Amino acid sequence: MNITSMKIRFLEGGLASGKLVLALELGKGGFKVPSHVLLEGVLRHVIGGGVKSRLVLLTGDVASPENLDADDFILGLGAQGMIPILETPGYEIPSWAGLVATRIARITEEPWLRFAASEIVYTMTSPDAEPEIDPSLHGGSSFVLTPRSNVKAAEILGFMTRSRWPWRIATRPVSLPYVDLTPSLAVMEKENPL
Repeated sequence: MNITSMKIRFLEGGLASGKLVLALELGKGGFKVPSHVLLEGVLRHVIGGGVKSRLVLLTGDVASPENLDADDFILGLGAQGMIPILETPGYEIPSWAGLVATRIARITEEPWLRFAASEIVYTMTSPDAEPEIDPSLHGGSSFVLTPRSNVKAAEILGFMTRSRWPWRIATRPVSLPYVDLTPSLAVMEKENPL
């Protein structure tokens, strides 16, 4: 797999906001680590490293060709009692997304793929637009609204009043502390070359 960063951090903005997770940012140009080695590293940091939750957030360029082998990693997480969470922009979904029960779709007013998601996080830049949401896919989803600073409170209230979906406004702290474990990826890559 190709991982650009690994951190212990708090989730922010959605229903799990405030929970501590091990976050892996997938993408191009990162560290190339075999999926079984990455799984061992994640387990070592979660079990022995002070992360009290079993949540593993997968974010970044999740659909990049370098991470097509993520299915082995996802299955390994599940076998170890870990809970993978996929966070992806609405315009892309990786081939292995079906293996992840919790999916967070980050969308805007732009068209999106409307795949099934546990949580839809809508970044609202205009109070006049509303994203297309399929009730057959998202009847039980959580709806989180993250308005941009240019949208006025009255406009947000108007949007929430006329929308057919039960949006809740995300609270987002200015900054959250994190522990950067990215240097351990360099060690994993060096000791286990692909």
